[in-house]
Amino acid sequence: MSHCISTSRIVQSIIAHEGSTDINIRIDDEVRYYINRSLELGLTEAGLKNKILGEEIIIHYADHLTPLDPNDLGRHLSRVS
Repeated sequence: MSHCISTSRIVQSIIAHEGSTDINIRIDDEVRYYINRSLELGLTEAGLKNKILGEEIIIHYADHLTPLDPNDLGRHLSRVS
């Protein structure tokens, strides 16, 4: 995947916030990763918890900065495997 960074980490928590269509995934660092519009795409917080919570996964996230997140604390997941 071009323009992506890949890393392998253990999933610490998965949260879907009320009022948002994204699901946030926190791994063993300070950065929050999110699946954009995941609830609209049919993914669920419970379903992801059953599949990947506590598991080591490979994440691929977009390699870019945004003015809305200048400290790069929220990364858009492009792929999880």
